[in-house]
Amino acid sequence: MTSDRLVATGVTLRWYTRSVTRRFDSEVEAWEKDPPEDTGIHVKFGAQIVEPDDDEATAPSIRVRLVLYLEQPKVSAELDGGAEFSFGAGEDLAPDQAADFVREQGIPYLLGMQRGVLADMTRSVGLPAVMIPPVLPTGLLDAVDRTLFGADEDEPLAEDEPAT
Repeated sequence: MTSDRLVATGVTLRWYTRSVTRRFDSEVEAWEKDPPEDTGIHVKFGAQIVEPDDDEATAPSIRVRLVLYLEQPKVSAELDGGAEFSFGAGEDLAPDQAADFVREQGIPYLLGMQRGVLADMTRSVGLPAVMIPPVLPTGLLDAVDRTLFGADEDEPLAEDEPAT
């Protein structure tokens, strides 16, 4: 029995941004008096199928990019990371299979990495580790089909509602 699920043969990671800003005393008070519009945790993502050249030895891939923003009174953080998942040379990436892969493997892979990095970053500035849910809100993943085809991995497209 064969599976119709895609299985990546490799992955390449890239960080675009990893930043954290700690606020103290009067900065916290000023933030609380006039907080930014987007407080809490927000996520954006983009995905793109990279078709190989006509050369059958070239492997197809899927690029996924996830940007996580944290905005709280004592800390702001931004994590922007991407992964390129490689598949077997000559393998056909059907659109529905690619979308399933991004939903079930690509985004969870990046989110798992970013959860750990965010916890380390907040601890590095003397705050308790910020923990975020291990899964994204259901509605966000519905946007995979819309962003996967023709999306530019350099500009994540979908955005979620604030997580609590």
